[in-house]
Amino acid sequence: MTTQFYLDSCPNSGWPAHRIASTWNGWAVPVVDRATLESVIQVRNETLTWEGDIALLNAEDRLRPDPEGLYTLDIGWTFTRSTDRVHTGSSPHTHIRTAPEPPRRWLH
Repeated sequence: MTTQFYLDSCPNSGWPAHRIASTWNGWAVPVVDRATLESVIQVRNETLTWEGDIALLNAEDRLRPDPEGLYTLDIGWTFTRSTDRVHTGSSPHTHIRTAPEPPRRWLH
């Protein structure tokens, strides 16, 4: 596991990912093992049940493992790769976000 990710609504969260599969609307789509999947779901207090190795999220979304036994978290949640954080240097969980700069108006 070489990368870390966190849930945008829980900035102090953080988990290891085997890789980031892609992005969804600009958000990361992590690929994780079963234990990490369970931990992520627990933080959101969602319901997770199992049918063999298939994860059922809130009895609706079915997450099937890939041939390596990993799960792609393409569930519409807003995950961010930890390297996308802007660190202040005091803590790996401390980050700042800046608002976009307003449009510049030229004075004549």
